[in-house]
Amino acid sequence: MKIFLLPSWYPSKEKPLDGIFFKEQAEALVKENIEVVVVNIVIKSIKERDVKEEVNKLKFYEENGVKVYRYVTYNYIPRLTEIYLRYYSSILNKVIS
Repeated sequence: MKIFLLPSWYPSKEKPLDGIFFKEQAEALVKENIEVVVVNIVIKSIKERDVKEEVNKLKFYEENGVKVYRYVTYNYIPRLTEIYLRYYSSILNKVIS
């Protein structure tokens, strides 16, 4: 069996406690011999922009048996919810493809 998780938060190096619940649940499922894939799309405020940070790239890593795909980008269109949701959907389609 495979499980695909699309959490609202997931731990990162900068914020190791964000979404810890999702991480613990994924690791518990792996212990039960269930394949878990996490897709974490992080859309940061443009105010948090860091020139050194790699953005708009899909990164893959495996941690404690959990396969994690992380995509980091910035919200270039704040306060426009409908456009933001379409942008999020397009990112998700890129990750899944």
